Amino acid sequence: MPFEGEFVTKILDDKWAMLKEPVIFKSPLFGDTFESKAGFITDFASVPRVPILYMFLGGRGKRAAANHDDGYLRQEESKRRVDFRFYEGLLATFVNDAIKAYTKSSGWRAYPAFWLIVWRFILATLMWCPGVVVFAWPTWLKYKYRKARGLPMRPEAPEVDDYRWEDYIF
Repeated sequence: MPFEGEFVTKILDDKWAMLKEPVIFKSPLFGDTFESKAGFITDFASVPRVPILYMFLGGRGKRAAANHDDGYLRQEESKRRVDFRFYEGLLATFVNDAIKAYTKSSGWRAYPAFWLIVWRFILATLMWCPGVVVFAWPTWLKYKYRKARGLPMRPEAPEVDDYRWEDYIF
Protein backbone atom coordinates (compact mmCIF):
# COMPACT_ATOMS: atom_id res chain seq x y z
CA MET A 1 0.00 0.00 0.00
CA PRO A 2 1.51 3.33 -0.98
CA PHE A 3 -0.13 5.19 1.93
CA GLU A 4 1.55 4.86 5.30
CA GLY A 5 0.02 5.37 8.71
CA GLU A 6 -3.53 5.78 9.89
CA PHE A 7 -5.97 8.14 8.24
CA VAL A 8 -7.40 10.13 11.13
CA THR A 9 -9.39 13.29 10.52
CA LYS A 10 -11.43 15.65 12.60
CA ILE A 11 -14.58 17.00 10.99
CA LEU A 12 -14.72 20.78 11.43
CA ASP A 13 -18.02 21.53 9.69
CA ASP A 14 -20.06 20.30 6.71
CA LYS A 15 -17.26 20.94 4.23
CA TRP A 16 -13.93 21.03 6.03
CA ALA A 17 -11.88 18.45 7.93
CA MET A 18 -8.47 18.54 9.57
CA LEU A 19 -5.83 15.82 9.41
CA LYS A 20 -4.99 14.61 12.90
CA GLU A 21 -2.11 12.42 11.66
CA PRO A 22 0.17 12.95 8.65
CA VAL A 23 -0.75 11.30 5.35
CA ILE A 24 2.38 9.88 3.71
CA PHE A 25 2.18 8.74 0.08
CA LYS A 26 5.00 6.77 -1.53
CA SER A 27 4.54 6.76 -5.28
CA PRO A 28 5.07 3.27 -6.70
CA LEU A 29 5.73 4.62 -10.21
CA PHE A 30 8.01 7.58 -9.48
CA GLY A 31 9.53 6.42 -6.20
CA ASP A 32 9.12 9.77 -4.45
CA THR A 33 7.40 10.49 -1.15
CA PHE A 34 4.89 13.23 -0.44
CA GLU A 35 3.68 14.04 3.07
CA SER A 36 0.65 16.06 4.12
CA LYS A 37 1.32 17.25 7.65
CA ALA A 38 -1.00 16.82 10.60
CA GLY A 39 -3.15 19.91 11.08
CA PHE A 40 -3.71 20.43 7.34
CA ILE A 41 -7.28 21.56 6.63
CA THR A 42 -8.88 19.93 3.60
CA ASP A 43 -12.26 19.70 1.94
CA PHE A 44 -11.25 16.41 0.25
CA ALA A 45 -12.86 17.19 -3.11
CA SER A 46 -12.94 20.74 -4.39
CA VAL A 47 -15.43 19.95 -7.13
CA PRO A 48 -18.96 21.17 -7.79
CA ARG A 49 -21.51 18.88 -6.19
CA VAL A 50 -23.58 17.87 -9.24
CA PRO A 51 -26.17 15.65 -7.49
CA ILE A 52 -26.29 12.43 -9.53
CA LEU A 53 -22.69 12.56 -10.73
CA TYR A 54 -21.37 13.22 -7.22
CA MET A 55 -23.44 10.30 -5.92
CA PHE A 56 -21.38 7.95 -8.11
CA LEU A 57 -18.01 9.67 -8.04
CA GLY A 58 -17.87 11.72 -4.84
CA GLY A 59 -16.48 10.73 -1.48
CA ARG A 60 -14.03 8.18 -2.87
CA GLY A 61 -10.33 8.15 -2.10
CA LYS A 62 -10.23 10.63 0.77
CA ARG A 63 -6.55 9.94 1.51
CA ALA A 64 -5.63 10.67 -2.09
CA ALA A 65 -7.87 13.75 -2.10
CA ALA A 66 -6.26 15.18 1.06
CA ASN A 67 -2.83 14.62 -0.44
CA HIS A 68 -3.99 16.21 -3.70
CA ASP A 69 -5.34 19.28 -1.87
CA ASP A 70 -2.01 19.73 -0.12
CA GLY A 71 -0.17 19.46 -3.45
CA TYR A 72 -2.43 22.13 -4.94
CA LEU A 73 -1.89 24.39 -1.95
CA ARG A 74 1.91 24.08 -1.93
CA GLN A 75 2.40 24.10 -5.73
CA GLU A 76 5.93 22.71 -5.46
CA GLU A 77 5.32 20.33 -8.38
CA SER A 78 3.49 20.67 -11.66
CA LYS A 79 -0.29 20.31 -11.82
CA ARG A 80 0.07 17.23 -14.00
CA ARG A 81 2.25 15.48 -11.42
CA VAL A 82 -0.08 16.32 -8.52
CA ASP A 83 -3.10 15.15 -10.53
CA PHE A 84 -1.38 11.92 -11.48
CA ARG A 85 -0.47 11.32 -7.82
CA PHE A 86 -4.19 11.63 -7.04
CA TYR A 87 -4.97 9.05 -9.73
CA GLU A 88 -2.28 6.73 -8.34
CA GLY A 89 -3.80 7.08 -4.88
CA LEU A 90 -7.29 6.33 -6.21
CA LEU A 91 -6.07 3.19 -7.93
CA ALA A 92 -4.15 2.14 -4.82
CA THR A 93 -7.10 2.50 -2.44
CA PHE A 94 -10.43 2.47 -4.28
CA VAL A 95 -9.58 -0.10 -6.99
CA ASN A 96 -7.16 -2.14 -4.89
CA ASP A 97 -9.93 -2.93 -2.37
CA ALA A 98 -11.96 -4.49 -5.21
CA ILE A 99 -8.94 -6.50 -6.35
CA LYS A 100 -8.51 -7.86 -2.81
CA ALA A 101 -12.19 -8.89 -2.77
CA TYR A 102 -11.71 -10.62 -6.13
CA THR A 103 -8.68 -12.60 -4.99
CA LYS A 104 -10.48 -13.76 -1.83
CA SER A 105 -13.58 -14.89 -3.70
CA SER A 106 -13.88 -18.20 -5.52
CA GLY A 107 -16.34 -19.93 -7.78
CA TRP A 108 -19.42 -17.98 -8.78
CA ARG A 109 -18.58 -15.19 -6.31
CA ALA A 110 -15.53 -14.23 -8.38
CA TYR A 111 -17.64 -13.08 -11.36
CA PRO A 112 -19.32 -10.07 -9.64
CA ALA A 113 -16.06 -9.16 -7.93
CA PHE A 114 -14.31 -8.98 -11.30
CA TRP A 115 -16.92 -6.55 -12.61
CA LEU A 116 -16.53 -4.52 -9.42
CA ILE A 117 -12.85 -4.06 -10.32
CA VAL A 118 -13.78 -2.93 -13.82
CA TRP A 119 -16.50 -0.58 -12.49
CA ARG A 120 -14.22 1.00 -9.90
CA PHE A 121 -11.44 1.45 -12.46
CA ILE A 122 -13.90 3.23 -14.77
CA LEU A 123 -15.14 5.42 -11.91
CA ALA A 124 -11.59 6.30 -10.86
CA THR A 125 -10.70 7.19 -14.43
CA LEU A 126 -13.87 9.27 -14.86
CA MET A 127 -13.19 11.04 -11.58
CA TRP A 128 -9.62 11.76 -12.55
CA CYS A 129 -9.78 12.73 -16.23
CA PRO A 130 -12.63 15.21 -16.54
CA GLY A 131 -13.11 15.91 -12.85
CA VAL A 132 -9.58 16.68 -11.76
CA VAL A 133 -7.52 17.31 -14.87
CA VAL A 134 -10.03 19.60 -16.60
CA PHE A 135 -12.27 21.13 -13.94
CA ALA A 136 -9.58 21.78 -11.31
CA TRP A 137 -7.79 24.44 -13.35
CA PRO A 138 -9.67 27.34 -11.70
CA THR A 139 -8.61 26.10 -8.25
CA TRP A 140 -4.99 25.65 -9.36
CA LEU A 141 -4.89 29.14 -10.88
CA LYS A 142 -6.57 30.69 -7.83
CA TYR A 143 -3.90 29.25 -5.53
CA LYS A 144 -1.16 30.29 -7.94
CA TYR A 145 -2.50 33.87 -7.99
CA ARG A 146 -2.84 33.99 -4.20
CA LYS A 147 0.66 32.59 -3.68
CA ALA A 148 2.20 35.12 -6.11
CA ARG A 149 0.44 38.05 -4.39
CA GLY A 150 1.17 36.86 -0.85
CA LEU A 151 -2.52 36.50 0.01
CA PRO A 152 -3.84 33.85 2.40
CA MET A 153 -4.27 30.63 0.44
CA ARG A 154 -7.64 29.55 1.84
CA PRO A 155 -9.50 32.40 3.49
CA GLU A 156 -12.72 30.34 3.36
CA ALA A 157 -11.24 27.60 5.57
CA PRO A 158 -12.43 27.78 9.18
CA GLU A 159 -10.21 28.85 12.03
CA VAL A 160 -9.35 25.84 14.16
CA ASP A 161 -9.26 25.82 17.92
CA ASP A 162 -8.11 22.27 18.53
CA TYR A 163 -8.49 22.45 22.29
CA ARG A 164 -12.24 22.05 22.60
CA TRP A 165 -13.65 20.24 25.60
CA GLU A 166 -15.47 17.69 23.36
CA ASP A 167 -12.13 16.22 22.34
CA TYR A 168 -11.06 15.24 25.81
CA ILE A 169 -12.06 12.08 27.63
CA PHE A 170 -12.92 12.73 31.24
